[in-house]
Amino acid sequence: GWTPGEEFGWMPVPESEGTFIVITDTFGLPKGAPNPENAKKWLKTIASVEGQDTFNPIKGSIPARLDADKSKYDPYLTSAMEDFAEDTLSPSIAHGSAAPEGFITALNDTINEFITTGDVDEAFENFQKNHEEYVQ
Repeated sequence: GWTPGEEFGWMPVPESEGTFIVITDTFGLPKGAPNPENAKKWLKTIASVEGQDTFNPIKGSIPARLDADKSKYDPYLTSAMEDFAEDTLSPSIAHGSAAPEGFITALNDTINEFITTGDVDEAFENFQKNHEEYVQ
């Protein structure tokens, strides 16, 4: 219920100008779904401009479509839409789009162990091992 630009503001994370971290809502059609035709109708609707312009403002997110009606979005979301259209898109490790799940789990384990032990060398070694195992 807060008003963007009045009761809260926003700014880029320092040294991140020109980069937009992508976090997406994804809808799919599982193989063997019991009602594939209805699911396809839903997917067509949610992917349309009207579907995006109905779903996203309520959720507080921006559309993946660049042809959405910006007048339906609050100032924060409009600002995010402009950044999305202009900036370099970057996936997010924290949200599962930039690395395999096994790497993210191992990364979290390594960070937790480092916080507990404070052993920089061991943490660095584990980061390298995790990267070699899951990313390369």
